[in-house]
Amino acid sequence: MQSASDLRAVDVKTHQGRIRRNVRSMSRTMALSPPVGVELSKVPTLKGKHEAHQWITEMLGVRITYNYFLTQCNAKRVPRTKIAGALFFSTADLYEWVMGQGDQSE
Repeated sequence: MQSASDLRAVDVKTHQGRIRRNVRSMSRTMALSPPVGVELSKVPTLKGKHEAHQWITEMLGVRITYNYFLTQCNAKRVPRTKIAGALFFSTADLYEWVMGQGDQSE
């Protein structure tokens, strides 16, 4: 049978483990605000892959190659909307996608 101090030590370790898990999961879901002067919209206003890539590189200042963006789009990893056969992108979806690219290294 375990003593009371042994049980408390186990409870403390279990509690600390829960805190670490909660902190880790909270840091991944924390949303960062976009750069100053950039307004995000859920409405798909950017027509085509070229315009979406241009918005990412110029407005967000993120340096990604067009080939990488094209590959991700073709693999359907970038959120988009198809309207009358053309691809449209929303700035909010593109921003969330760009911010999610940093999680791949973990």
